[in-house]
Amino acid sequence: AGLIAMQRRLRAEVLSHADGTALLDDADAALRLVRPRRPRQPREAREAERLERKRLADAEARKRRSRDNFFAKLLYHADEFKAFHREARRLVSRRSKAVLGDFDSKARKDKKEADRAQRERLKALRESNIDEYMKLVKDSKNERISQLLQQTDAYLQELGSKVEQQKAAVARSAAAA
Repeated sequence: AGLIAMQRRLRAEVLSHADGTALLDDADAALRLVRPRRPRQPREAREAERLERKRLADAEARKRRSRDNFFAKLLYHADEFKAFHREARRLVSRRSKAVLGDFDSKARKDKKEADRAQRERLKALRESNIDEYMKLVKDSKNERISQLLQQTDAYLQELGSKVEQQKAAVARSAAAA
């Protein structure tokens, strides 16, 4: 008899929970969204919390200052880097212009000297001063003119020898007759 009563009581309790009455009460309390009152903290706990917030804020400020300092140094270095290379490019440009100017100056000087030497050769040739002309040609080291003069000399020597042969042949025929 005692076992049956205990079973009935247990069933009733399980059914009371199963029909949801106790669960509804718990859910209703949760849905009311009533904030539980925060228990008042002792003064030391509030002070410790305030100091912790201040320490965190100071650490964040130090981190921010350090980051800002790093970026400022980085920007300064970038500006210095650009200025250095801009100056280096300017110096290279100036030196290359000076070298080109020097080359042009030497070319003009050489051309002026060549023109002067050519005028002197032509003057000597017009005045029929062959010795002076030959000396100027030799000094000018102009291969083409030297080659032409050698060919001309060779032709003149050949022509001179033929003239001599002709004279000798004429003299022999006159002596034979």
